[in-house]
Amino acid sequence: MSRNYTFLFVTAVLVGTTVFSGIAMHRAAAQTSGITGSWEGKLVIPQGTLRVVFHIAQSDSAYTATMDSPDQGAFGIPVSSVTVNGESVTIQVAVVGGSYGGTIINDSTMAGTWSQGPGNLPLRLVLQPDDANEPDNDSEGDPEASSSVDVPYDSRDVEFENPIDGITLAGTLTLPEGNGPYPAVILVSGSGAQDRDETIFGHKPFRVMADHLTREGIAVLRYDDRGVGESTGIFAEGTIELFANDAESAVAFLKGRTDIDPDRIGMLGHSEGGIIAPIVQQRSGGLSFMVLLAGPAIPGKNILLEQAQLILAANGATSEQVESNTDLQKQLFAILDTQAEGDELEGLLRQLLRQAASEMTEEERTSSGFTDANIELQLMTLTSPWFRHFVSYDPAPALASLECPVLALFGEKDLQVPSESNMSVISEIIAANESLTLDARVLPGLNHLFQTAESGSPSEYQQISESISPIALNEISSWIQSQL
Repeated sequence: MSRNYTFLFVTAVLVGTTVFSGIAMHRAAAQTSGITGSWEGKLVIPQGTLRVVFHIAQSDSAYTATMDSPDQGAFGIPVSSVTVNGESVTIQVAVVGGSYGGTIINDSTMAGTWSQGPGNLPLRLVLQPDDANEPDNDSEGDPEASSSVDVPYDSRDVEFENPIDGITLAGTLTLPEGNGPYPAVILVSGSGAQDRDETIFGHKPFRVMADHLTREGIAVLRYDDRGVGESTGIFAEGTIELFANDAESAVAFLKGRTDIDPDRIGMLGHSEGGIIAPIVQQRSGGLSFMVLLAGPAIPGKNILLEQAQLILAANGATSEQVESNTDLQKQLFAILDTQAEGDELEGLLRQLLRQAASEMTEEERTSSGFTDANIELQLMTLTSPWFRHFVSYDPAPALASLECPVLALFGEKDLQVPSESNMSVISEIIAANESLTLDARVLPGLNHLFQTAESGSPSEYQQISESISPIALNEISSWIQSQL
């Protein structure tokens, strides 16, 4: 009897704005010159079409990019390299074993081929307008979108060092009107290679949040992840603990400034950033308050199991598909829990995935994308340092140890960090720690990005005009003000 797996979410991954599936991830960059901007096309596959988006930016020395596969709910895949030679463009995406080779037809069109494993598919890319997915909500300020915009605060590009790992983080510091020293909050993004604005599908939630909070008298520091934008380092080598080093360096940077009050520095973490912030506080105790937006309270493997179940169901998978996928995930995680390393670990995982594929009909393998090439891509994810650490990490002890006031917000329709299971653990933590100052709330109708949503599925993110709900913004700013 065949098993009806749905391969794309065998290792669905937590998003800050990122869910990892078999083919892609995301981050956007505003169009500036050359081939910069968001390029979208459609791959024709046996089960229909699959949208692919490349977000290309240009630094002083080179192009950088990320990739989305929106129909798979996958955002933020780091692009290894973008090479332009005359009219030829090559985009390498090592983390999924894929590449795009194309030719520039005109200012808004490329034609070429997407190659992944043994497969090659034609892919025509069209440059999307700058405002194709820009928010149109009046509450969404965009402080640096245009030099003609007059904002009531100072915005500065800054850099700070992470001496532990020998890298430089680049970001933006916005300072309120009036004389300092100011209270400040550091924004820490979720998983995937994120820029300082946590850009996704034309939305820039961290930019919107920084604008809102700075207008409320709070300085805000947001920064590019290591290896992204103007920050140095290699993103693909990072783990939660290493990303915590970066966030801890941001705290030290602000404490060294005379215009920031060192006794009123807080941290706001979104999704994976909600794991990182408690680690920073547990290490150094240098924060006076903390805001966790969709910050997990349950172990990584539990998040991935529940996330995959909910997203698969929302995308129309049958109960049999969901059950089979869950069973396969559990077997994979059990292998990761062993002491196997290197080739032995990879061999055990490959054997299990191939066995699962052998139990499917040819039609099922084709329709689900459960191919040898995609199995190898899953192996790259499963054996990566970040994934192995995330699966085994339990955030509850760090949450229970917090000595500063904490606001934890969840979206009612969040399918990536579901509110019910995470709120349950937080309630237990609060009950067991009378001295803990933790205010946990579920915001009705909001998704993982804290947008007002219909179903909460990641496939909706791009269609929603709102970058972040004004209700969420006001909850955050009013609570922070109450702690100052």
